[in-house]
Amino acid sequence: MQKSFFVLITLLCFGLTGCQTIELPSNASVTTGDRPYLDKVTFIYKSNAGFSKRKVCIAENLQNRSVRLQDASLMVGTRGITRQSVEPGGEFFKLIDEKSETLIATGVEAYTSMLLTRFAKFDVKSASSNGSTTLVFSNITWAQQSTGYLMNDGFNPASALPGGPAAEIYETLSRVSDKIKSCEQQ
Repeated sequence: MQKSFFVLITLLCFGLTGCQTIELPSNASVTTGDRPYLDKVTFIYKSNAGFSKRKVCIAENLQNRSVRLQDASLMVGTRGITRQSVEPGGEFFKLIDEKSETLIATGVEAYTSMLLTRFAKFDVKSASSNGSTTLVFSNITWAQQSTGYLMNDGFNPASALPGGPAAEIYETLSRVSDKIKSCEQQ
């Protein structure tokens, strides 16, 4: 249902106004096509933190926890029945390569938008060279904790169309990056 809603909005948007993707900073990349979405976000900052310190900072500032999602899309008479599902967390580090000093971790970060709790889920790759750390966020998806009477279909790509969550998710990833950077520079 959530996907159908975004498809309807997308069709109306393109059909009526010819709208384009929202403006994001240059360190964010958006896919092209009929359903553009936030693809990657890259942050580069000065850091002399060693590989062990970077691992600790990622571990201290990310979590890959289970997320409970719900909706009230089932109706029995005039009463809505709340349905709940759990999107499982899982393995935190996907890759730790000591030789290249590169790691990839999966994270879930909660944020609030218009008084609604939403979640951004992503992979982050951390690598360093020449006194700088590069964080590349990819596989970026989002979900809303409760969708009311619309069916909650879980995590989806972050639409970069006007009204989509791409800008909010960019800000969320920026805050995560700032926390990791701050940890590395202590």
